[in-house]
Amino acid sequence: QYLEASNNNFVCSCEFVSFFRHDVDHFITIRDNRHYYVCDTPFTLRGDAVDSVRLSVFECYMIPAVLVLCSLIIIVLGLIVVTCYKFHIIWYLHMTKAWIQA
Repeated sequence: QYLEASNNNFVCSCEFVSFFRHDVDHFITIRDNRHYYVCDTPFTLRGDAVDSVRLSVFECYMIPAVLVLCSLIIIVLGLIVVTCYKFHIIWYLHMTKAWIQA
């Protein structure tokens, strides 16, 4: 029912930070101050209070974020190729180059 664990070292993973922020109050009562719960790892978060830690999408969901990013890049490149083909952009560039050289 009660938790007094502020002197421990905490691994601030995405799951732990999310659990500590949103679910801890539903299951247990923290007797000591929440600000004394401090991250020990990863090194970039060492010394930060668990409540104040903000992890990015790339830290928590690396594979889906990279998948979405790569998919967007491929779609944009595909749209550029289709647009160039449809509007004969390459031919216009060759003609512009020939006109400039003339």
